[in-house]
Amino acid sequence: MVKQYDTHSGIIAWFARNPVAANLLMIFIIVTGVMALFGLRQQVFPDIVTNSVSVQVPYPGAAPQEVEEGIVILIEENIKEIEGIKEIRSTASEGSGSINIEIEDNYEVSDVMDEIKVRIDAIPNFPDLAERPVIYENRMQRQVMRLNVFGDANERTLKEYANDIRDELLTLPNVGLVEVQGARPYEVGIQVSDYQLRKYGLTLQDVSNAIRSHSLDLPSGTIKTLGGDILVRTKNQAYDAYDFAKIPLITREDGTTLLLADIAAIDDGFAEWNFLSRFDGKPTVSLRVRSSLESDDLLIANQIYDYLDQKTQTLPAGISVDAWADGTYYLEGRLDLMQRNMFAGVLLVFLVLALFLRFKLAFWVMIGIPLCFLGSFALMYIYPGFAMTINMITLFGFILVLGIVVDDAIIIAESAWASIEEKGHSIDSVVEGSKRVAVPATFGVLTTIAAFYPMLSLSGPWSNAMASIGLVVMFCLIFSLVESKLILPAHLAHMKLNKIEDTKNPKIKAVKNFFRTIRLKVKESLSRFINNVYKPGLTRLLKYRGLTIIGFICLLFVSTVGFIGGGWVKTSMFPQIPNDGVFVEIKMAEGATAEQAMDNIQVVWEKLNELHEEVEAEHGIGVYQHAFMWTRENTGAYMWTELVKSENLPIHQYKLIDQWRDMVGTLPAIEEISFGGGGGGPGGDGVGYRLIGTDIDELQIVTEKIRAKLAEYDGVYDISDNLSGGKEEIVVEVKPHGYNLGLTTQGLSQQVRNAFYGSEAQRFLRDNEEVKVFVRYPLEDRRSIGNLEQMPIRTPSGEYVTFTDVADYKVQEGFSRISRIDGVRANGISADVSPQATITSGEINEDMMQNVIPKILAQHPTVKLELGGSSEDAQKIQTELFVGAIIALILIYGLMAIPLRSYSKPVVVMSAIPFGIIGAMVGHLILDLNLSMFSFFGLIALSGVVVNDSLLMVDFIGRARAEGMSRIDAAVNAGTRRFRAIILTSLTTFFGLLPITTETSLQAQLVIPMAVSLAFGIVFATVITLIWVPCLYVFLGGIKDWFLKRDPKSLENKQKEAYESN
Repeated sequence: MVKQYDTHSGIIAWFARNPVAANLLMIFIIVTGVMALFGLRQQVFPDIVTNSVSVQVPYPGAAPQEVEEGIVILIEENIKEIEGIKEIRSTASEGSGSINIEIEDNYEVSDVMDEIKVRIDAIPNFPDLAERPVIYENRMQRQVMRLNVFGDANERTLKEYANDIRDELLTLPNVGLVEVQGARPYEVGIQVSDYQLRKYGLTLQDVSNAIRSHSLDLPSGTIKTLGGDILVRTKNQAYDAYDFAKIPLITREDGTTLLLADIAAIDDGFAEWNFLSRFDGKPTVSLRVRSSLESDDLLIANQIYDYLDQKTQTLPAGISVDAWADGTYYLEGRLDLMQRNMFAGVLLVFLVLALFLRFKLAFWVMIGIPLCFLGSFALMYIYPGFAMTINMITLFGFILVLGIVVDDAIIIAESAWASIEEKGHSIDSVVEGSKRVAVPATFGVLTTIAAFYPMLSLSGPWSNAMASIGLVVMFCLIFSLVESKLILPAHLAHMKLNKIEDTKNPKIKAVKNFFRTIRLKVKESLSRFINNVYKPGLTRLLKYRGLTIIGFICLLFVSTVGFIGGGWVKTSMFPQIPNDGVFVEIKMAEGATAEQAMDNIQVVWEKLNELHEEVEAEHGIGVYQHAFMWTRENTGAYMWTELVKSENLPIHQYKLIDQWRDMVGTLPAIEEISFGGGGGGPGGDGVGYRLIGTDIDELQIVTEKIRAKLAEYDGVYDISDNLSGGKEEIVVEVKPHGYNLGLTTQGLSQQVRNAFYGSEAQRFLRDNEEVKVFVRYPLEDRRSIGNLEQMPIRTPSGEYVTFTDVADYKVQEGFSRISRIDGVRANGISADVSPQATITSGEINEDMMQNVIPKILAQHPTVKLELGGSSEDAQKIQTELFVGAIIALILIYGLMAIPLRSYSKPVVVMSAIPFGIIGAMVGHLILDLNLSMFSFFGLIALSGVVVNDSLLMVDFIGRARAEGMSRIDAAVNAGTRRFRAIILTSLTTFFGLLPITTETSLQAQLVIPMAVSLAFGIVFATVITLIWVPCLYVFLGGIKDWFLKRDPKSLENKQKEAYESN
């Protein structure tokens, strides 16, 4: 006796009998979704908030150790006890100190920042030459694109044009952040020789004071007249070399005046940096366009391109402006990718459904995809947690859910169609078929939603990005419930199933006949396979269920251990995703000159051009579009190269980088050179460690040992650390004779600083840019240590003595920067791992932590080591995903226990989850992909689909058992009845994701591991659902009977009698 369903009560029946209500609900979802779609901002990446505060303190001319002692330690000691601070990371570098304060998640950043400001403002003993601290909340602003003004012109001309373009861009409605880079700041340099100073009895400080006294604008009050108030002010600020030249220094008794121009060379130019900036080989100034939290990146990009079309026509010959590094290209590519793959996926899913079901049935099922997407847009628009936008991350979610969003609709439609085939097409048959699977299908979708909880549990700057994927999937699945339970039954109940012979158009009739013939053949073949292969096969496997279960467990063990342990499938937390850029960084060795830095980056540029020409000669297209390079005095040189778009790049990016690195070879006077060309999520693929200790020399020794060990691994490159050597430092000390002459350490240091660094006379604003005025010796008088030794020092009595008569000095090695964590010195070590290496970053890290690092630390007990960089990110995400997965499994168990009304049956359903890994690994092996974090996200989606199908299987077995069938008969009956629905959901999921797995574009690389896990995993999961679940159900039932010492046959008879009596 089959259970009968009330087809006139309940929400499904009500909507099925009220098609107007169903259509109005559908129209409401469409309208609100479209409105939300136009209201959602479009960005390259989602808004990322770091939950941290930064403090920047400029200390011009100071060495890193001076900055550490005079700035960093002072601030750390004063703020470390503030409630709500999680971690303090500080960096002391030449000329500035930087402190980054991470705030606890349950504290308001603004409140903690206010307390930090109060504590820092109360510090009384900052160095006199340190500038005012700048305190701000960190907000990651997205780069939209770069513009470069370049050509055969001098630096001032290029910068003036760049400033004009910046000002004009800022007038555009949506452009709010434009930053000029790659140009030195303006500076008025006043150079006075020692001869001139001594001739007139002056010091550099006297000249600075004279400038400060005469070059100023000063309000002088108000004259109150009968006609009104008149403001009085002095306006005498010097703004250029001509104005400064007229500043009086000395007024003689005869009335003549010694002007600044009489003793000084005045250069109204740029800061005294050794600097190189080139774009495609020509002098350049760069502009970086960024978007704020409320901006729409696509609107910004479109407005800039429209502006450039007009601007380029007004530029003089020899000067050009180019837009490059346009991030919106990838956003548009991802939008196009989603549209193409959604169309291809929908078409394939429709064709699969049409092979099993009627065309109209397949059509109404497919309507669910755009409907769920539009509903998701509406929820994204109103989501209160954070501002959701259409970006490359949320589009991942839509592509991922494409293969599973129609599963619920397929289950409902297949059950309704089975009822129609059995009882004819009517509202009652549709409602009955829908209700038959409504409860398990609903809870199946809820379990899939629960499976995505781990993506909401991640913390850190990228938490919003990962949560966006999970929320998009959840929103789509919520609307799949609404569409499949309320809208779809109404459409199925009222659709007209016209007979083919009623079709008048002969062409349409021929098409219908063609597909009807195919559908009938598929139906016949499927029925034959179920009755002749699956049913007897399942019966036999159920007979030997113990061996079957052992076989599956062995297969799971062998596949996971064999694939991963045997190295067939590699694992890396963050996948190596090629991008369209390569960043080259050169760190110069101690004692290197600025000229060497310039020469080295020029060699890198020349080798890139050689490689470009070689590849172009062979393939007809080169390897790069633009290259922007610049230097930072004698400490480093940099190059950002925009490659040919990945779909057109004739050789793989990693091969290109390897060839380029080999061609560059060893450069003179460098400490290290790195070629960065991979993406890969929050951390990139590599290893990282953080050393902590009070003795900086010990940190340096341990650093060198770890670097040496890392270099021994195959495929490890670009090893770097934060404790690299900087400039040599000259430490000055006053001799006793100097003290006898009245000199002090402060007085002597001030004279040396004024001569070599310069005495800052004043700052003024010109054309919206701050200009500093420095008074110092001419460059030829401060080029060598000999200039210091022969420098005349003025004593308090006015006499001059030679520097070496009153002071000693020593030369020592300095550091380019000093890092600290929570008040203790630290050093970060990082290294990249090649995607072509025979060993993964995880394997390297495991070997280092087990076999290498303990031995090194045993020799240096004062040094501690923590995971840092990529390794720290990987460990943190693994821990959070593990905790999130445990919570998700608990939620899934609870959601299954409710409809099954059992504590043990959910275990049967959940046991199928691990077996999906087998198919996922096979897919990664076939496509030569590493298992990564994004593969795990695909496995999350897979677990939801597997649970959905398994839940329905167990539910049907339970119903058959309730009708009095034996466990084996019930399992066989449920398997044969659910075979078509399970095959349909599996095939539609696989073919829905198939287009994305075959994509070669750069935009698809992050999505592919997710899609492969789900698409290939579902193929094997189908076998699990159809075989493993019935076998395990019967096996555990037998164990339960044995444990309770009850007779299965008498129990079945009692169940049958109870069912029939009801």
